[in-house]
Amino acid sequence: MNKKILKSIKIAGTQDKLAKKVEASQASIGLWLKGCEYSAKYAYRIEKATGGKVTARELCEELHKLDRKKKREAKLAQQQTKE
Repeated sequence: MNKKILKSIKIAGTQDKLAKKVEASQASIGLWLKGCEYSAKYAYRIEKATGGKVTARELCEELHKLDRKKKREAKLAQQQTKE
């Protein structure tokens, strides 16, 4: 789960409200919350929508953490299938 997206949703009120503020679909917000990637364009829009309470930099760092975690999990799964 992307904690920065969750924080952004709480600030906006709902996924739908955040979606409208950043010109994205509510479904996209839900996917981002689950850890799917989003573009820097949306990171900057979220920063603006939250009044800077969640920065684009924080959002990009969170994406980077999630990506590293997914890679580690994939590597572990691959190792387990070899055994």
